[in-house]
Amino acid sequence: MINEQTKSIYIEVLLRELNRLQSELPHARDMANHSKSMYEYYTQKELMINSQIDQVKQEIEKAKNNEFSMIPEKESKITKIDSKLTKVDEEADGLFNEIQELKRQANASEDSLEKTRLLAQAKSKTIKLRELQSKRIKFGNRQRSVLLKKNKKAALKRKMIAKQEAIVARNEIKARELDEKQMNLDPDKFLNALVVDKVLDVRRKSNEWKASFDRQVLENLKNSKLVGIKGARAIAVAKTAGQRLRERVKPVLSAMADMIRPEENSSEPRVVNRK
Repeated sequence: MINEQTKSIYIEVLLRELNRLQSELPHARDMANHSKSMYEYYTQKELMINSQIDQVKQEIEKAKNNEFSMIPEKESKITKIDSKLTKVDEEADGLFNEIQELKRQANASEDSLEKTRLLAQAKSKTIKLRELQSKRIKFGNRQRSVLLKKNKKAALKRKMIAKQEAIVARNEIKARELDEKQMNLDPDKFLNALVVDKVLDVRRKSNEWKASFDRQVLENLKNSKLVGIKGARAIAVAKTAGQRLRERVKPVLSAMADMIRPEENSSEPRVVNRK
């Protein structure tokens, strides 16, 4: 179980990223609405930021439910520091209870020497408690630093996923727009409508294929560990292209196998000519 302070730091790191993204959104939205020359760019950016915001919000909710995708279950810097934080907290709680009990006994005692002894013990334990509190702050700062570095990598993955989602969305929007144009062709201009319809149909199918391909790239990105962030999308694209190629080649290989199999499985004995 992750220490409550680690959980608090984790959520704090995510909230910092969420605030940054939410502050960037109005500018992108305003530019998309008012800049004709940069409309495509800022529309894409708005889609990306919204996607990143949704991803971070989901991560915060998961963290509140004690699900930590950034924090590995196995031994790591985070879990090791977390373990130390738990021990410090347990020790601090124990000392605090002891101090309270010593003070209670001192207040109840009528013997001045006994009272002095009890208060001296309480003071000594209070010094230890302050040392533990300083250690707790030190571990907390170290934990924050590690989580910030981890979140930087996680944020890059979220940005790449957001970019890919925006690409899929734009291709799907373009396909729908072309579909609407096809539906609204003037039937009275038959020959012109026939030619335009064919052109629109090719473009629509192209955008649908791109959206389908990019959706598959998106799934590969989501499932990727992204070891080496810079080449992650290129790897996901190559993997998707390989999957598509295998899907196309599989029926051909299957048909070839069916053609070869009867000869291989033939029960008739082979005649071997020997000279």
